[in-house]
Amino acid sequence: MSRTKLHITLLPSFPHFEQFAADKRIDGIRFNSAGITIPELANELAILRATEMSVPLWFDVKGRQPRVVSVNNGPTDFLDITLNHPIEVDVAAEPRVIFKAGDDFGIIRELTDGGQRLLFKVSPNYIVYPGSSLYINHPSFNILGQPFTEDEKEKIRMVIAAGLRQFYISFVWGEEDADELREIASTEIEIRLKIEDKKGLDFVANRFHKRPGESLVLARGDMYHALDHPMDILKAHRLLIEKDPEACAGSRMLLSVIYEDDPACTDLTELAWFQDIGYRNLLLCDSLCTKGWALERAVNLIEEFNARYAA
Repeated sequence: MSRTKLHITLLPSFPHFEQFAADKRIDGIRFNSAGITIPELANELAILRATEMSVPLWFDVKGRQPRVVSVNNGPTDFLDITLNHPIEVDVAAEPRVIFKAGDDFGIIRELTDGGQRLLFKVSPNYIVYPGSSLYINHPSFNILGQPFTEDEKEKIRMVIAAGLRQFYISFVWGEEDADELREIASTEIEIRLKIEDKKGLDFVANRFHKRPGESLVLARGDMYHALDHPMDILKAHRLLIEKDPEACAGSRMLLSVIYEDDPACTDLTELAWFQDIGYRNLLLCDSLCTKGWALERAVNLIEEFNARYAA
């Protein structure tokens, strides 16, 4: 068996960024742009320019994924938000709007402003902030418009000007998403296509043809809540690695190291399952990587796994 390669998720402004940017055990750093404004991105890129790096940096472009742009002062005490993309959904069916990686939900009472403003009849319990993502698992749900907002296009141009040439794209539904990113970038780039819902899986199953400089990512955090049945996530694992031997599995892994020095048995057996069915690329999620000491535990664990099991 061959070594498992590891990508982690960090911002240049994190206090432990410089440490891991020079860590030879890491194969890539995902720069998650969620919730970052254009001025904030400029500040992050300034920090990046002053940092000695040996690990490649991958910028995560937010494609079709619905995210909160603003939380409005609505006519009632219920949640009132504006999204980056217009959506459509059968409000009369009272579908759940899933927040916080599935830990909370709300129910819409009205869609306005062409589908970009959502007024709720049941609000989530936690506070919704700009940059928060959401998903609606209902057959009538659709994300409208182009893959990239004007702000996202500007961010792409900024990171290209800063010398970045490697990208993730969120919520990919087809090859046209990568094509548009290449057109905006206007230079040769490498892309990881994040598959996060049923439409993405349909693309992989029926229309995906592996192209040079592109690979798939099983984005398990959002996908788990976007599927019809929890067991469907297992088929999704096999589908991506069968279609792309370079596919990456991301998120929802090794979270036990946040709470304990030693990993949970389930985390270890999951690593072995990834390896056994063919995955050689993994991506750690934001919630683990924001904590430097937890990330160090996870990186150490992957290194030990490579030595003891994958060798």
